[in-house]
Amino acid sequence: MKKEALKALLNKYYEGNTHSEEEEALKNYFRNEEVPEELEPDKALFSSLDKPINSSAEDRSEEIMNFIREHSSSGSINKGLIGKKLWIPVAAAASIALVFSLWISLMNLNEKKFKKDTYSDPEMAYLETKKALLMVSEKMNKGMEPLEDLSALSTIEKGLDNFSQFGKTARKLKNIDRIEESEKK
Repeated sequence: MKKEALKALLNKYYEGNTHSEEEEALKNYFRNEEVPEELEPDKALFSSLDKPINSSAEDRSEEIMNFIREHSSSGSINKGLIGKKLWIPVAAAASIALVFSLWISLMNLNEKKFKKDTYSDPEMAYLETKKALLMVSEKMNKGMEPLEDLSALSTIEKGLDNFSQFGKTARKLKNIDRIEESEKK
């Protein structure tokens, strides 16, 4: 096989576009012939493909499947901890635990004392709330002050719009120069 044809076939193989006949031709080439040093990695790859696959894993999976088929039809597979005999005591214990936890949580709920109002006078509570909100507003306004400098950027951006007009005018002048040059010739 010529070197150029071999490289084209290898590229086709690595792209996944070869047929089984082409792959067999590559295997035969690397199995039977001396290859250039640059193709030694490819020879190692194809020689590894020729090695038989260890079939012990396949045999073992077949044994497992046979065991499952055999024992699932006869019903002799162990059901685990919650078998036919244990499900009633397990269900009873779970029910008791659920009832006990609900009783504990209800007892704690009744014992909790809710906080009473901190102000007996509603007018006083309103004034304190208003005071707290004013303080938050002041802090927010103070934090926003440095951002006011950013508004100057928008005026600069508007001024840059005039430069786009300058570019259009320059292109028109170039067209006029071309017309004048063509008239001179």
